[in-house]
Amino acid sequence: MQATMALAFPGAPGTGGHRGRGPAVPAANPRTIADFEEITAVPFVFARHPPCCEARVHMNSVYSDTFMDMADLFAATVPPTSTAFVADPVTIVKDKIQDNSVIPNAVDTTDQTVITPSWARCSFLISTGNRCSNRRLTAATLKDAMQCAIAHDVTHDLKIAVGIQALHWGKVESGTVANSARSILEVKRKKSLMSAVRKQAPGVETTLLNKSLEVGSSTVLEETSSR
Repeated sequence: MQATMALAFPGAPGTGGHRGRGPAVPAANPRTIADFEEITAVPFVFARHPPCCEARVHMNSVYSDTFMDMADLFAATVPPTSTAFVADPVTIVKDKIQDNSVIPNAVDTTDQTVITPSWARCSFLISTGNRCSNRRLTAATLKDAMQCAIAHDVTHDLKIAVGIQALHWGKVESGTVANSARSILEVKRKKSLMSAVRKQAPGVETTLLNKSLEVGSSTVLEETSSR
């Protein structure tokens, strides 16, 4: 008896058949999606700041987190639904991130009236990986990014990026958002300097090391070398 071999062929586009490593064809047009229950959180990170390369690393180590209060972005209904956005969801996102992640973790002060002016200078972008590139966060782009994430099954790529280019990194201003990360940068610089000075002059006085924040590392090292 001759056995019959059944061969499985890929289906027509959009019917489930899929080749290659890329994502499958979405089952729905993103713009037709009106229920956002699948999205339960949106991570946020701080964007790269070229003039101060380490700033992003330290800002993210202190403040980056996940926006969890998705229900606050939708109009209240009974029972609760995730369909109709409130009038200004962007303000809610910004305020919640500031209140829940920035203010509680601020190094110099947790006074909202002091931190808010610096926070207001930050820019906000929304993206869904390569499917939806970085765009300024508005009610419309937030909705588009969420629709894209659901339609293409890439909710893990949904992300908010906070731009810190407008913060004053050249000068430490007490109480600003930048100051917390800037303080960490200064501590790292001082520790590095202390290690370098001690190699040249073991047992050097702490007062000399403290001068590094006032006159700069090169001057302190020169002064130490001359002793």
